[in-house]
Amino acid sequence: VTTVLVLTLAAGASGPIEDLLDRADRLTAPSEQASEFAIPLYLRAIRLADRAGDVRLSARALAGLGVALYHLDRLDEAAEALDRGITLAQAAGDTESEGRALRFRGNVSLLRADLGAAERDYRDTLRIADDTGDRELRLGALNNLAAVARKSGRVNDGLDRARAAMNELESLEAAGLTVPDALQFSVPYNLAKSLADTGEYATAVSWFERAMQAAERGGLLGGRWHVVHDTGEWYQAQGDLVRAERYYERALDLARLMQSREAEAQTLGA
Repeated sequence: VTTVLVLTLAAGASGPIEDLLDRADRLTAPSEQASEFAIPLYLRAIRLADRAGDVRLSARALAGLGVALYHLDRLDEAAEALDRGITLAQAAGDTESEGRALRFRGNVSLLRADLGAAERDYRDTLRIADDTGDRELRLGALNNLAAVARKSGRVNDGLDRARAAMNELESLEAAGLTVPDALQFSVPYNLAKSLADTGEYATAVSWFERAMQAAERGGLLGGRWHVVHDTGEWYQAQGDLVRAERYYERALDLARLMQSREAEAQTLGA
């Protein structure tokens, strides 16, 4: 009788909890710049899911909370939420939440310059994507692996992985599948960065332009900032300080509209 009662309560609670999570996920989208407002919704969903004994929804809520905290540069709190989310997702057999949490835990490690930990999480994300046939998750993992290889100084490896991610993106688009705006930006952006690192800047420019178009189309302030800031860095490296400063000023205007303060700090430093 107790088991039946618990299952009945969980089933009755799942609808309102999922509504909360859907609202929170929309606020956490990069185009919204509203992760701060998503956090109380995730926390409420966690309390309700825990009370209902719904491990799957608790895992989904913790994964979402970790993503929101990551977007706000609250990395210690993000890592804690993502760790808990991964544990619960594994217990519930929820590979979707596990893959999302693993990928963003990798992002936290990447920001902390713990490249080994980041690569392990991205490889685990790729394994889940291949096991489940989740092509969007696979695309994100390939793209992240390209970024970590580039930041590790493995320039050719980074370029190979960036090209693999671009091939995957174009395959998804050719199949008529929807690709999130963030990946439509970050895949060509990572390819452009890898090409620039190998000295192929003339080729990289067209991919930077494609990345900027995707960022503008998707309303991604962070994406626009990345392209403008990196263009300033390139001009600075060429010794054209007047043009570099002009791009940094544009980047600073964009950074001050973003929810994260890290971009503003980087541009002010530049």
